[in-house]
Amino acid sequence: EFDQARGAVFGDGAAGASQAVAEMQERCLQTSLKAFTRAMLRGVGVCVLLDDGRSRLAEARMDSGLTHLVLHVPNAQHPIALGSIESVTCPEDGWLPAGAPSGGQFDESCATLVMEGGQFLTLVFDGLRAREYFEMCLKVLILAQETSGACTACVAKRSLHSGDQPCSDMHIAALCSH
Repeated sequence: EFDQARGAVFGDGAAGASQAVAEMQERCLQTSLKAFTRAMLRGVGVCVLLDDGRSRLAEARMDSGLTHLVLHVPNAQHPIALGSIESVTCPEDGWLPAGAPSGGQFDESCATLVMEGGQFLTLVFDGLRAREYFEMCLKVLILAQETSGACTACVAKRSLHSGDQPCSDMHIAALCSH
């Protein structure tokens, strides 16, 4: 399902796709977002890549309104407003943040959140596929929030219920066609 959803979001072969393919991609995207949202509301373990090349374990959670990614480290919480994230990049994008550690630590398993004011946060995942999944789902949540706060609330609501009824406003479906 992730591969189909990824195709819908990043346009991998979706141009000129039949209605049936587009509907399947939309269902896959909704399923992926549902699983991602549930996991992020509970919290997931991540590694944060520090400026000196070391990594630090943290827990990442989404707040209940899906407006903030909150990093929990011992004795501190660091909320990051989704609206402040300008881009989610990876090494394949050819962009390395100024001050980011060079060398083997910054590889295909890393995703960098570039925030307003030139701040950035690099997360290290277990592998390429885990990073792509996180990147795709976070980008969709950011786009959904930019497009409509109601859609973000709809995604959150759907993630908490087992039904697969389509979102009443079709902002998620519109995102699939971009």
